[in-house]
Amino acid sequence: MTAIDLPQALQRELCMFADKYERATWSGAREPTLKSPSPTLIGQERELTDAALEYLCRAHALKPVFGRRRDQAHVIERYKIADLDTLSNQLGRTPLGDRIDRGLASISRSYADQTEARSFQDWVIRAAAEKWRAGQSFYGYRIDNASALSTVVTVATALIAGKGAGKTIRKFSAESTKDSKFVGDHRGKIQRLMVAYYGFEPETAPDFLSKFGIGTPAAPVFVSGQLKATYQGHTGIEVGEVPFVGLPPNGTFSPAVEVKAVLTIENWESFYRHIAEAPEREVIVLYTGGFASGETVSILKKLISAGLEWFHWGDIDPYGLAIVQALEVAAGQTSKPHLMSHEWLQEVGEWADRPANAKVLQELASREGWMRDLARYFLSEDRTRWLEQERQDPEPIFSPLERKAS
Repeated sequence: MTAIDLPQALQRELCMFADKYERATWSGAREPTLKSPSPTLIGQERELTDAALEYLCRAHALKPVFGRRRDQAHVIERYKIADLDTLSNQLGRTPLGDRIDRGLASISRSYADQTEARSFQDWVIRAAAEKWRAGQSFYGYRIDNASALSTVVTVATALIAGKGAGKTIRKFSAESTKDSKFVGDHRGKIQRLMVAYYGFEPETAPDFLSKFGIGTPAAPVFVSGQLKATYQGHTGIEVGEVPFVGLPPNGTFSPAVEVKAVLTIENWESFYRHIAEAPEREVIVLYTGGFASGETVSILKKLISAGLEWFHWGDIDPYGLAIVQALEVAAGQTSKPHLMSHEWLQEVGEWADRPANAKVLQELASREGWMRDLARYFLSEDRTRWLEQERQDPEPIFSPLERKAS
């Protein structure tokens, strides 16, 4: 008897039984048994099933377990696996461990030379392996659907690697998957995976396609300060002559001699209030709008390369730290905090629940830098204090004012 002689329902049930047996050997759990399907069957289906099970026992793939009661001692109640390799051969089944290894090997490794892209891929492989070995799905993807997961990982990795900035969904989709409709059709799945990786609750997560610049042409970046922006074929723009301007990122940016620093600000109200209430000739101010766009990162990197110190002001909460962390990775530079001290948080912050997925916090808590103590604090209790940026009054970097909360 070969695999094709087995009744279809029995073939499927035995394959799941073999998978369960493999998982038990990995975890040290009790050896599983298969309840005899015969009592629930009638007619020819029962005859074929009984004959198939009898053959598998004779082939030493299965072994019968008889009833314990004296009057049931001749009745096969359950089956155990006698030899997994023999059973797998009879079923034409690839061992679960091999299927998992093959599925993990198929997951995209594009742009793995970039630290954040490689970190994302490593997380997918590690988390998917854990779920699949436990017999669970990984964000809707089971082991036999690893190729579909790989395509989603390819798209997410390309976003993280900055390949989507300034491109439409269709153009980016065609370049990353050779299917112009894939990203649009699978947007929710891509978003779900990136939300999990960055450690957000779904209701508070950013739109990651927009965050990484997908869907719109290169957006202007709101800038304030003593800066000259020059573009090929155009006369230079003196930014300091007006409160702020929106600049394309593809220019040359020359800070005035007195400029010492660049300050990135997360929220619009705080950006507007800062340039109106606490302007400094020594500081250029960039508005990030939450997670910074590729265009904002481009200008920030040019200003850092010009020798300016980089300060950041944003929400003092887990999501605010995630924004800074993503910006530091994109810019390739560490920031300095502005109005983001632990002491100020304790004084005026409001109580809030810790996010269920704290991946970013765990990473920040284990590395050097000004965010480490804040991350450890947010991980220390189920409820901690959070502080929205808008509750603080703006304050100059180099000439601090007396602090007060709104």
